[in-house]
Amino acid sequence: RKYTKLDLINKKIKNTKLKKFLIEFSIIKEQIFKLIYKNFSKNEILKKLSIKNQIIHPADFGFHNSIRYKKNIYFIDFEYLGYDDPVKMICDFYWHPAMQIEKKILKIWLNESTKAFYYNNINKKIKFLLNAYGLRWSLIILNDFVNNFQNNIQIFSDEYYNKQIYKSFEIIKRIKIEKYFT
Repeated sequence: RKYTKLDLINKKIKNTKLKKFLIEFSIIKEQIFKLIYKNFSKNEILKKLSIKNQIIHPADFGFHNSIRYKKNIYFIDFEYLGYDDPVKMICDFYWHPAMQIEKKILKIWLNESTKAFYYNNINKKIKFLLNAYGLRWSLIILNDFVNNFQNNIQIFSDEYYNKQIYKSFEIIKRIKIEKYFT
């Protein structure tokens, strides 16, 4: 839905950078979803994860929502807290643009978190869903386009919007370079 909204908005505002992003997004999305549908049956896709394998997920989990005090880190901001598949938290942490974590640390995160939250097929789910979550984050970064231009209001400068498009492109580039979907 967000992609469709962005596409409709861009037909009005005609931002060439956003248009290029939407084209690239569409190409990568097709590749990712083709692999998901190839590697998971319809039943696997629709099957709800049992409550015993779910976690309480803060939804906006990351160091940007934490306070460091002495040698401890305390996480704050739990307004969207709820039960969810640990795959969502693992992937959200991996892609969240505020995290700015080195690639080698992210690999450790993936390995250790799949051990901590292990259930049957978690590694397979992460392998094929990690990039789908990356696509999701590339659109979340563009929320201001949807929130502002949908109502024909431009609150931020063109420079700000272009920076947001750049950040979204960076995620698309990471997906292509890291090739989790091949």
